[in-house]
Amino acid sequence: NVYLTSKIITWVNNVMEKENENAMFVTVFMGILNTKTGEFTYTNAGQNPTFIKRADGRVDKLTDLHGVVIAAMEGLKYKESKLMLNPGDMIFAYTDGIPEATSDSGEFFGRQRLTGLLEASSKSAAALVETIAGSVAAHTGEAEQFDDITILAVRRNG
Repeated sequence: NVYLTSKIITWVNNVMEKENENAMFVTVFMGILNTKTGEFTYTNAGQNPTFIKRADGRVDKLTDLHGVVIAAMEGLKYKESKLMLNPGDMIFAYTDGIPEATSDSGEFFGRQRLTGLLEASSKSAAALVETIAGSVAAHTGEAEQFDDITILAVRRNG
């Protein structure tokens, strides 16, 4: 496969680092799903662990870290992992603005609460995103948002 996530992220890192006058960095989770076979190839460069919500209700946490954040240092070689997604399985990715969303009283939304919502859900990808976004909004109330909040859910239909 010419388009391996590890090669793409390695290339992007080198290009971004060369143009990085402000010493910024980016966390990235990149995946390529073969919709015919279900093979999912992914690279995690400093991003939160992505979850796989299996059709049978199990939740798998993708803990592989394939390299550090991108644009921090030129010449790094990123790795990748592969897994199979069966019909009904869902990829769930998010930014740290979700677990770090803070209530008026200073309480974090937390990864445990996020994982609980994932485990309890039997909803579609779109409904799951709406449920989690609504739960985060209810938790934070009028508190000021201090970080980006991004949620992505993709279900393999098969």
